[in-house]
Amino acid sequence: MEKPLLNSLGAQQVLASLYDLPENQLQQESRQAQKNLVAWLEKHFDLKMHQLAYLENVPEGYFIFLSEKISHFLSLRLPIQLVTPYAADKKLPPIDHPGKLLITDESSTATYAPHTGYAITESLRIIFAIPPGED
Repeated sequence: MEKPLLNSLGAQQVLASLYDLPENQLQQESRQAQKNLVAWLEKHFDLKMHQLAYLENVPEGYFIFLSEKISHFLSLRLPIQLVTPYAADKKLPPIDHPGKLLITDESSTATYAPHTGYAITESLRIIFAIPPGED
């Protein structure tokens, strides 16, 4: 089976297949993501050379933070959204941060309604703004 690209659609496809796994297999995937995020990404995505080169230069402290967040959200089957603002046709989108950038945004929403009760929803959004490479 062909691996999806590391983009918004590919992330949705990978998460859908992971969240269909039995609990013990999902927890194993979660631990693998936390232990070595780049290897885990390579296992699930068709990473391009420019993406790998970029990821290999991300500071270790940020990678530890990111891998812990991804592992946590995976283990609980919570929503993770990957935003890749650069299109495959290499046209630059109207963004305020041209170039290479990695942003992690976590949100929690608490709601209460008398007929449904109290609920907390969490989500993780990762913005991976890296221009398409030549590979």
